[in-house]
Amino acid sequence: MFSRSILVWTTVSTSYDPLTLFRLIEKTILAQTEDQYPFATVYDQERSFYSFRQETLSNAQWYERFNTKIDVGEAIGVTRIHKVLLEYVAQDLHSQDFTSLGAAEQSAVRVDAEERYISYAFLRQSGNQHGNLKVDLQNDFTTGDNHYPKNRQQTLHLLDKYSKTVVTKPITQNESSFAQGGGKGGRGGGKGKDSYDTKYWKDKECYKCGKKGHPASFCKSAEKTSNDNDDAKSIASTANSVRKLKQDFKSMSKAFATVKEQLKESESDLSGSDEEDSHFQFNTAFQFTQHESSESEVDEQQESESRLEQIFKQAHVFNKLDLREIILLDNQSTTDLFCNKKLVHETFKSKSAMRLKSNGGSMSVTRKATIPGYRQSVWFSKEAITNIIALANMTKQYRVTYDSNDELFVVHREKFCLPNMEFRKHWSGLHYYDPRDENGNLVFNTVAENMKLFSKRQIKEAETARKLYATLSYPSLKDFKWVIRSNQIKNCPVTIENIDVALKVWGKNIAALKGKTTR
Repeated sequence: MFSRSILVWTTVSTSYDPLTLFRLIEKTILAQTEDQYPFATVYDQERSFYSFRQETLSNAQWYERFNTKIDVGEAIGVTRIHKVLLEYVAQDLHSQDFTSLGAAEQSAVRVDAEERYISYAFLRQSGNQHGNLKVDLQNDFTTGDNHYPKNRQQTLHLLDKYSKTVVTKPITQNESSFAQGGGKGGRGGGKGKDSYDTKYWKDKECYKCGKKGHPASFCKSAEKTSNDNDDAKSIASTANSVRKLKQDFKSMSKAFATVKEQLKESESDLSGSDEEDSHFQFNTAFQFTQHESSESEVDEQQESESRLEQIFKQAHVFNKLDLREIILLDNQSTTDLFCNKKLVHETFKSKSAMRLKSNGGSMSVTRKATIPGYRQSVWFSKEAITNIIALANMTKQYRVTYDSNDELFVVHREKFCLPNMEFRKHWSGLHYYDPRDENGNLVFNTVAENMKLFSKRQIKEAETARKLYATLSYPSLKDFKWVIRSNQIKNCPVTIENIDVALKVWGKNIAALKGKTTR
């Protein structure tokens, strides 16, 4: 083979033909030489192809190098055509078997099937930054929506559009050691503090202290001066702090004088409605400035303290409302949010997340829940402080009126043979509904009441779903829905909607809960 290559090269070098030279290069490099075992050539090429990963490459670099791998494989005759893929593409494009197609159609199907397979490999072997895209495409295909790209150009466009992050190259051990060691030179460069050349600096002067024998970077006089400056700055900072503290005490003394006058004026007024906030501020100022009062003011202070205690007791009666046990009706909100698991029926992870921002900060909510008697699912987070239903969402299902005399919202549910819900006005201005009875127990809807929310047909189909659930030996709801969604049971009349209706009417199966719960 070597002698034949020399003969061909002699011909190419004398002809000066660039096309002939290109063919020789292609034959020598891409064809892997003629003396290599063909099966070994294909195996090496396939192994190199399937082990190739994006890693830290950008999407454009990954696309270019991946296509190079494909071109090299095609040059040596490697094809990726599989019978099962041919049948799938034939059914997808022509709704016929592959063998029943004509020659031209079969050729087009082969090209399309191979391109789809290569496009999937291009997607599958991409970096970890595209992990969510791969999971979403698989979930969509499971539910019956095929969004997989059909060629490499579509795959590249999808990678650029869906994922923006790039995996950064990890720092090598040498780079990390260099960064931690402080680099080369200096006091951290490996030499000790006294490692300078004493012979060289023997007759040299330090520009900081003017003495000979050491460089400025090792000057002890400079370090002493620096320490003295730091001590002076510390003393000055302490003096400023003391001065500011004295000014704060003076301001608090004036505030205390104002507090005493206002307490005398409000001696008979202990209603605690509009002035509770100011009373709380007065008590705070009183506690901080109590040591500045004279002996003649001790009686007045004790009397004022007893009044404040009465105000706190009265405010405690107003504030005993447990926000986690009630439901608020918000006319300025468009989102429902619950925090008490006792008030919801089922919680599940949402496909999207909600970023909730307030004066207390921001919070990400990723779960949702269902409520008996309420069709729309609500957001759920244990970190929330209360349960909120948006008035805009409530009016989509029920008629809501407001009684200005009794100051309450009435949610009319007579049409569904359910009791009305009254959101009464709290002294703070919020309208709330307490689902507990007088003994503090939660009031839940009965099965008969839940059935009134659905039609007879929906109830009948839900009963069929319950029977199938029992026949399958009570699997988890997630597995049960997967069986229905993926069509594991042929010609099954039960749908996901039937399962949800059964869950809202009868709740979770008691036998399944007892069999799967441990003490």
